[in-house]
Amino acid sequence: MVRNKETGEKKEVSKIVSTLKPGAAVSLSRNDVDHVVTEYGVVDLRETSVDERVELLISIAHPKFRDQLRKEAIALGWIY
Repeated sequence: MVRNKETGEKKEVSKIVSTLKPGAAVSLSRNDVDHVVTEYGVVDLRETSVDERVELLISIAHPKFRDQLRKEAIALGWIY
């Protein structure tokens, strides 16, 4: 849950996102990440292509956000 600073309203957001906010710091390259764990599963990202990584990460996102993540990935040309 994230709270809107102006209205105080709570909003549910996914930790798995299609893009980072402008200026966000990145301390690891994608080749440094072997496994990702969420409450919805575990994926092994070793030796996977970008489109495979996208699908695997979507598969362990909160089910509420999976369709939107897939639409964004298609729009960005990462999957077809």
